[in-house]
Amino acid sequence: MPRENKRHSVFCVEGMSGDLEHIKQRLLKQMLTKKPVEQKCPVEKRGDKVKLEEALSKCRVVLVDFWAEWCGPCRLVEPVVEKISEEYGDKLAVVKINVDENPDVAASFEVYSIPTLLLFHRGKEARRFIGYSPMLYRNITGLLNSYFSSV
Repeated sequence: MPRENKRHSVFCVEGMSGDLEHIKQRLLKQMLTKKPVEQKCPVEKRGDKVKLEEALSKCRVVLVDFWAEWCGPCRLVEPVVEKISEEYGDKLAVVKINVDENPDVAASFEVYSIPTLLLFHRGKEARRFIGYSPMLYRNITGLLNSYFSSV
């Protein structure tokens, strides 16, 4: 009788290894087919170098607004940036850089006039908008739509 118990326990272990292999394969298949969870892109009203670098590393598309409180045209650009931020939600990071508080950041991106908007796609500057234009919203959203329609 003890001999049968050994065979039975060996059989159970061998049967279990097949079951474990099946479970392992199923879990691996689930992991490979699961879509990655996209991180939410930030909207930074008071951005700095660190927040900008974080947004560029974390998000596929980043809109950077270089502005100053005393700048009249910057006040015209602000509602455009706010509207774009609301429409594109978590897909788009928006970082507002006050050039008076962060002159080093503005200089590193060669921003000499404000308002200046930089649009980054996949970490690289894709487009630069200097000043205000009534077509600003349409120009930016046209580019954004092309970026988000292509994966």
